[in-house]
Amino acid sequence: MERNHASPVALPAAAASEALPIALLALGIASAASDLGSVLVKTPFLRSGVTAGDLIEGTGVYVVLALFAWVVRLALPGHGRPAALAAIAAVTFAFGHGIHLAANSIHDSLQRGRIPDPLGLADFWDEHAGHYLIDSGRILFAAALTWGVGGDARAGQAGTGGGARAGRSGDFAAGAGGFVFGWILFAASVEGQTVPLVLPAALLYAAWSVRGWRARGAAGGPARAILLFLATAAWTALLFFAVWWIWQRGFPEFTKVGILRSAT
Repeated sequence: MERNHASPVALPAAAASEALPIALLALGIASAASDLGSVLVKTPFLRSGVTAGDLIEGTGVYVVLALFAWVVRLALPGHGRPAALAAIAAVTFAFGHGIHLAANSIHDSLQRGRIPDPLGLADFWDEHAGHYLIDSGRILFAAALTWGVGGDARAGQAGTGGGARAGRSGDFAAGAGGFVFGWILFAASVEGQTVPLVLPAALLYAAWSVRGWRARGAAGGPARAILLFLATAAWTALLFFAVWWIWQRGFPEFTKVGILRSAT
């Protein structure tokens, strides 16, 4: 009877531990693809003033949120408060993208038509409220995951049965996903001018990750995958922030220095 009771618990935990790095890799790739596609693909779509990039951004929100939910399900089963914070993060992220999608399209149309925006409302909702909500959602999501796996007594148990090869491939997937996520976090915050929010958050997480990894990440399981993903993202973002600051002597938008095409 004891064997039958143990099996249903161990197998789902092991399966979740193996699937989590893949979910994190997919999250990093989807985040980058959605943000890049919304900026780079300007083919007219559906009606005047709307582009295929707008479609990519809107569709990408659903994809990224589905991956958010997958990661939470794998990493935070039975964690009420961290999971609730992750839900708030998802709503904040979606709300920000909804504002940005509409305001950015209107803002671009005003710029292309040389139409004045005397109160600066389009600029405010596009370049300030929308971007800050999006990146706040990402930061809250990172906080929820870290909170959840940081207090999980199972963190060092679920990942011990997969073998060295599975551990190496899982580490690579989580690290690669974190690298892509960190790069797009840097790029989105520079173009969206949320550097005052994102840079301190990345700096704090990178500094904390040194101690956090010793305490939780080395043990394996969900904590290892989550911390590897987020620590890699934080250090990657910091690296690109440093390179961009040295190169540009500040954090100007990519459109302002001619790397990306502006609406005008």
